Amino acid sequence: MTKAQVGVLLALAALLAPAAPAAPPTPGGSLREDGAPCPPCHCKDDTLDCTGLPAPRDASWMQALTGWNETGLTKVLLDGVLPSATLAPLPAMPGVSTLSLRNNGLTDIASGAFLALSGLRALDLAHNKLTADAVRADVLRGAWQEDSYEPLSLTSLDLSHNDLHSLPRRALEHTKALRVLRLDGNPLRVLDHNTQAALAGAESLQVLGLSGCGLAALPADAALGLPRVLHTLDVSRNALTAVPRGLPSTLRRLVLDANPVRTLPAGDSLVPPFLHLDNLEELSLSYMPILEEVQVAAFFGLPRLRALSMAHNKALRQVHPAAFSHLGPSWTLTEVSLRNNSLRSLPPRLLAWAGLTFLDVADNPWHCSCNFTTWAAASLKGVNVNTRDRVRCSSPAELSGQPLWDASSTACSPELRDGIPPGQPSLFANALLFVMTASLVVLAVMVVRRLLPDRPPRLYGRAALARSSSVSKDPLYEAAAVDED
Repeated sequence: MTKAQVGVLLALAALLAPAAPAAPPTPGGSLREDGAPCPPCHCKDDTLDCTGLPAPRDASWMQALTGWNETGLTKVLLDGVLPSATLAPLPAMPGVSTLSLRNNGLTDIASGAFLALSGLRALDLAHNKLTADAVRADVLRGAWQEDSYEPLSLTSLDLSHNDLHSLPRRALEHTKALRVLRLDGNPLRVLDHNTQAALAGAESLQVLGLSGCGLAALPADAALGLPRVLHTLDVSRNALTAVPRGLPSTLRRLVLDANPVRTLPAGDSLVPPFLHLDNLEELSLSYMPILEEVQVAAFFGLPRLRALSMAHNKALRQVHPAAFSHLGPSWTLTEVSLRNNSLRSLPPRLLAWAGLTFLDVADNPWHCSCNFTTWAAASLKGVNVNTRDRVRCSSPAELSGQPLWDASSTACSPELRDGIPPGQPSLFANALLFVMTASLVVLAVMVVRRLLPDRPPRLYGRAALARSSSVSKDPLYEAAAVDED
């Protein structure tokens, strides 16, 4: 390392260090693995991490960043250390490809703040206080060349957890290579026309994060306002009450977690929930607080679905036996998580169990009936069941806490199979006892009647009255009556 390079690093050490009485800078901080001095930050491999250090007194220390490329650093983390809420233009750092400026309380960014960072690929501006004015078109631009600005080489931009209610229409016009954009945690509420135009302008965008943005719906023509190469969309933790319509058919991964969806409607309904998503491979429907039911053919229109996460839905008690019946003959679903729902059993024909490479059904309140435990032990024996030891019976009480895989012998005992608690006679035993008792009673009656002398039957009701009438008309009875007179 040259003396000039060492001088640059020592200058940076002095500028980043907490205020102290004036004194000539001396080598401090740590040493890199190659023995070169490191500023008062944490140096490891190709990363300089200044996170959490006291903020310097002014912005002049930024100039000390110049020449860092000569030290081999490619990642710079300046989280929570900037002295001002306005980010000034950064000096040239050709070797730096990743820059993090999180948690700095930034409210504004100077025009062309990143134009000198010709090698910058990933920029993290999350957890600041940026508004739409701070991400205007002339902020995310390269240098001026002849009659236009050069595009930045950014491929990843994180603007999550700021104060963005919208994106300026031209915000991303100089980021033609942008592939990943995070807008999670911003109070967007809706995707207005300006935001849609900005997203459409990011022609290479493949991954879009819109988690926790307060969205109650997406535009019906959302596909028209999103890049044609978009393959991953995260709209979790919003206020969506149904699967959004009009999603681009290019999607390969869709995350709908933690939305208030109550029912996944039938695939033969007027508008199937996943219509036109022919290329979708991964679908996440977890942590939905009120999801109760998955209806027949709910996953119609997903012929390439490979992985499904439908876990941690505490209200989910029913999945229709034919929920996956319309996936088609080229069944590709191999990874399924149904963990921590409120399912009590699994329909035997719900999935092509033998074709699964991963299955998670732990932490459900399984009812270990004879039929269910026998089927599960046989059909899921060769499946890669995640945390198999956490798949346990919840009912009946005699099997509570017992591993489902070991419960079939007990569940199929005559007592539990007939639903009679241990120590009580079974239904068959009760029936047999009743028949025997009734037979003994009949036999006893017959014996008693044979032992007693014959007597004329005693008459009751009308028969007795009729007999009394006939006796009164007997001549002997009438003669006796005359003599008495």
